Amino acid sequence: MDPNQPHQDFPAPQPQQVQPGHYDFITNPAKPGKKSLFSFGKGNKSGMLIIIAGGIGLFALILLVGSLFFGGGSNKDTLLGVAQKQSEVIAVAGIGAEDGGSNQAQSLALAVQLSVTTEQQALVAQISKKDKVKPKEYAAGASSEVTTQLETAQRNGRFDEVFYNVIKQELTEYQQVLKTANAAVTSKSTKAVLASDYENVGILLTINTN
Repeated sequence: MDPNQPHQDFPAPQPQQVQPGHYDFITNPAKPGKKSLFSFGKGNKSGMLIIIAGGIGLFALILLVGSLFFGGGSNKDTLLGVAQKQSEVIAVAGIGAEDGGSNQAQSLALAVQLSVTTEQQALVAQISKKDKVKPKEYAAGASSEVTTQLETAQRNGRFDEVFYNVIKQELTEYQQVLKTANAAVTSKSTKAVLASDYENVGILLTINTN
């Protein structure tokens, strides 16, 4: 398939056609957010989480292919900051995938891990178009505070409850990092990648864990 042709279900971004105000949903927090397209009842949440993660991952890969054909500024330090936060989120999700006490907690952790890992791969490819980048430059793990919280919760039999709160906080912080980076960069293709990631995080934050 020609990477320059739009995908039938997930249109590839056309950065050169971005109109002013296209990213206002990030830069103008006063605007109301869109309703989630996904709702979760008491059915098979695990399967739905994997479907969501797969869809997010596919869309991020499409953006990766499209971004390789459009130039832009470097902004390496700003983008590495985003990649570092992605590594932190991935690490926290990894703890949840390993120690989660229920299928729901483990599935949420895997969904976050899959989608953010795919987003990070696309972002690193974007950075690499202009600058050399090594994995150690954006390596990061869960903070000592988060690690302690989760370890204590595990001992007290409250891991899932605490993990849901922690991963929600991590995703909220990640979304803010994306918003800040989007305002700082000038490359239209990079803005498209960051904007897509911002929307993807919004979807993950709508998942009902009750």
